[in-house]
Amino acid sequence: MNTNKTILSILDKFKPAKQAVKLNVVQDIYDLYDSLRDSYDMTSYYANERLEELQNEFFEVANPIRLEIDEMAINGMPRFLEEEGEKMQALVGELENKAEELGIDPSELIQGYDEIIFMVDNYEALYSDFIRLYRETIRQTGNNDFL
Repeated sequence: MNTNKTILSILDKFKPAKQAVKLNVVQDIYDLYDSLRDSYDMTSYYANERLEELQNEFFEVANPIRLEIDEMAINGMPRFLEEEGEKMQALVGELENKAEELGIDPSELIQGYDEIIFMVDNYEALYSDFIRLYRETIRQTGNNDFL
């Protein structure tokens, strides 16, 4: 019987450790509960309503912008700048040659001549900047490239 008492006393020593393990699991559950609840509630909020609302809000804001970009590229005046600049450059060159032959200052013949010269001198750089920014914009917005 001494052996039985010895074994029981040894098992009794491990009993509190076993209960402590059980209590640690319970405490771990309580410790994680608030974080799990917060994560669950926020995930539920986004999964069940907010992400759809955000998509709708984005579409309401982005769609008019995307339409304006497409409209400008398809029907807007910027698409004609390069061609019209080239034509005006040729006409101004012709005017200057003829005015020089006649000894006349071209600015005396055409009202707004200085502005025309400014645009002729700068249209290529402006159009280049425009195309670069247009392509950057359509890359970011997902628009098609119509230029």
